Amino acid sequence: MSNITRYRTYLVSFVQLILFIPFYSQGFIGADWDSYASYASSYLINIKDVYIPSRPPGFPFFEYATSYIVSFGISSILIFTFVFLVLTNFVVDKLFYKNNYNDYLYFALLLSPILLISAFSIIDYTVGLFFGFSAILVLLNKKNPELLFAFLVVLACATRLSNLIFLLAGIYILHKKGSSVYKVLSTIFVVVLSLGFIYYPAYNLADGLCFLTLTNTDHSLYGRLGRFFYKQTYLLGIPASLLIIWFLIKERKEFYLIFFQRLVPYSVIFVLFQLSFLRLPTEEGHLIPALFSFFIMLSYIKIPTRTQVMVFILVFTSNFAYLDLFDFDVPNHVQKVEFAPRIESGLLVKDYQERAKKAVKEDFHIQNAVTQLVSSWSDGGPNC
Repeated sequence: MSNITRYRTYLVSFVQLILFIPFYSQGFIGADWDSYASYASSYLINIKDVYIPSRPPGFPFFEYATSYIVSFGISSILIFTFVFLVLTNFVVDKLFYKNNYNDYLYFALLLSPILLISAFSIIDYTVGLFFGFSAILVLLNKKNPELLFAFLVVLACATRLSNLIFLLAGIYILHKKGSSVYKVLSTIFVVVLSLGFIYYPAYNLADGLCFLTLTNTDHSLYGRLGRFFYKQTYLLGIPASLLIIWFLIKERKEFYLIFFQRLVPYSVIFVLFQLSFLRLPTEEGHLIPALFSFFIMLSYIKIPTRTQVMVFILVFTSNFAYLDLFDFDVPNHVQKVEFAPRIESGLLVKDYQERAKKAVKEDFHIQNAVTQLVSSWSDGGPNC
């Protein structure tokens, strides 16, 4: 084992910390309006002892957990989400294949722009990510893991309900490990019953199952597919995405075996999170679990060091300088698209600048988010 491999979790955590410091010093909620909604939900719990979900169907673990520290200021919640990013570094290190040299692949994943943007914002993505993949790690490495697995999956799903996908992948692993039908069904029962209690307040507030209905799902077929495919490139940047596709075409037989035979649980996670994103192809953060599953599968392929280094350089630099190919008139509701290749500020840099613009009226935006939450849930859920 090389020194880089031995210390890679600490190395990547150190780089993440260096990148996080400007965002912490800035002390702003985030560039995404969902971050303001999350903050507003935590604020209402803390100040008025009232739970109103930030958006359907609710993100109760994150909203309640951050409500305990919201009085210490925005920066305290930023630290909270960043800590879960660092914890995820160690989980992913354990899930990467140990018999291949894949350090630069590891660095590329954990320094990718959408992951960093999410981890540096008041949003739940990295929290659910940690619990979800910790649940998979427990299944793969522990004897009689059902109870701990159920506990971690409940936390993942209480953070974000779409993380039920980890339960489906876990059921497959339990079956392959020879767990009895009774243990598998008991695990499912514990998870579903727990989530029933956890999500009951949102169900009660919405006066029915319409609390599960998501917002902003009204897209045309072509618009939906266009956003679905193009937003994938934001995860790694266009050059790195093309390089990986080229490599997989070369190694398609090996990847086929990995995807359909050797690592089916990760394939399940990848495909189902992709389908979930297809339903609402707006926020790239929804794709982060799929990205992690994809890279874990890549770690099982012997990728030349030169190719890994190139992928890492291209992914990392997309935080600071980004190659874009198209101009869109209205984000997420595009009516007009123009081919306009250009180099512009990287995704992480743009996020830093955008949250600073919104923070000029931060108090107004916070109060507006609180008002909108109360209003939208006052007569059932927002989409009821």
